[in-house]
Amino acid sequence: MSPALLAESNLTSSNGKASDHVGDLLKIKTEPDNTYVATLSQISDEDARFRAYNTAARFLPAGSEDEAYWWNLVGRQVASMMYEADYAFERQIQLLLFHRFHIIPALGPKPTSHVPWFRSRVAPGAGDGTPIAYSWKWSTGTGKPTIRHYMEPLGSLTGTRADPRNEVAPKQMLLQLASEFPGIKLDAFWKYAEHLRPFAPDEATRRRYNASAVLLGLEMPADSDRVDVMAGLLVKVPEQVRELLPTIIPAAFRDALDGDISMEALNVAREFIENNPHLSINGTMAVDCIDAGRSRFKFYTMNTGTSFEHIESVMSLGGRKSVSRTALDALRELWFGLKGLPMDFPTSSEVPSVDVGRSTNGTASAGNASGLSFYFDIHPQRPLPDVKMQVDLGKHAQNDWDAATVVTDFLRRHGQAHYAQAYLNMLQSMVPIDELQSCRGVLAYFSFAIKKDQVEIKSYFNAQAYRRYHHNGRGGGRTSPNSQRRSLFD
Repeated sequence: MSPALLAESNLTSSNGKASDHVGDLLKIKTEPDNTYVATLSQISDEDARFRAYNTAARFLPAGSEDEAYWWNLVGRQVASMMYEADYAFERQIQLLLFHRFHIIPALGPKPTSHVPWFRSRVAPGAGDGTPIAYSWKWSTGTGKPTIRHYMEPLGSLTGTRADPRNEVAPKQMLLQLASEFPGIKLDAFWKYAEHLRPFAPDEATRRRYNASAVLLGLEMPADSDRVDVMAGLLVKVPEQVRELLPTIIPAAFRDALDGDISMEALNVAREFIENNPHLSINGTMAVDCIDAGRSRFKFYTMNTGTSFEHIESVMSLGGRKSVSRTALDALRELWFGLKGLPMDFPTSSEVPSVDVGRSTNGTASAGNASGLSFYFDIHPQRPLPDVKMQVDLGKHAQNDWDAATVVTDFLRRHGQAHYAQAYLNMLQSMVPIDELQSCRGVLAYFSFAIKKDQVEIKSYFNAQAYRRYHHNGRGGGRTSPNSQRRSLFD
């Protein structure tokens, strides 16, 4: 998922700055070069990269065996992301403590097989069932990247007859976070959740569509004390999905905002989708956990069109939304770059498919077969929705490195070389470069949104605990290009 998270919390930390020595450690980055491959010293200086992690871990309880596993994996991945994104040392410590006491206990048992005991729908179609994934969003200016997490809290009832779709544990975490952080508001979420709860009319349908119902998104900005929260709601029963736009979502809107709402933005989105033969809603939705009057509602679509003319039409809502030619040209540069096409490729033509064989999780690709989808953000105080484009990299890239360098090359050309290289350093700290260049699966999606005259880029990637178990001497040998790779954190 790719939430626009706005809810503010009062997660407190020191406002002071790190010492000069720590600041020097945190800024060991590479300058732009022609290879883009970090040297050994750039990605293996563990004293600098994991200084915050090691400082926090020194004073933290070990916890259970399961918690120790997730802390070693997730804690170190998060530490590497924050280090490369130039998060201040105090902010790194603060967020690592937040992870240890809020996130880690909710990730459930550690893997004991490459088959998840409960297959989470975090990063659907791209993940391996691990209940947490991440994103890295570049600023459109000179600001620091923003790190986000997408997770499915797991609990003792998860997957049992008492809670087959795992609704209890995510809602428990929302209640816990809202009780501790006053900026998190759940009134709108509860009302949406009542309308958008999965329903199956018979046992056969329940078995077929019995999957996760609630996911959470957590955004952790670098230069604030906030942790922002979004809740995702998933409905997959076809009879219910068909009624989402005509009746269910409008009723949920009116209920969440006590009837005091303009339906204009929702009506525009509905009419555009209903009249576009390439688009259909897919049942994945999300809501910001803030005051209802400011909370955006988001829904995702399936899509069959891949020409750039189609992309331009969707991003501009068929011309109803003003989008600059500069931004559209940049978006075309990214889309054609991911596809390996020249810039003079006809914008009216469907792009060629990439022969990526089977999906990264070892099963036949399903769902949005084009690998290109869109999602619509509906703000209760705006007349038009915002539209974002999402690319499933498992269906549009031969390997993770090719996909990553398309974006980082674009950023370099547009004056953002520093955090382009930082992103590559972060990837190489998690996965060996030779496997990034020969495999795919750590990178899940790229999303692109147009902000004024620029394209805002977000990269989603996977923690992949279950594939690591399988390919780290426990269930398989060296990976093939169609599978997953070992981790530097094992």
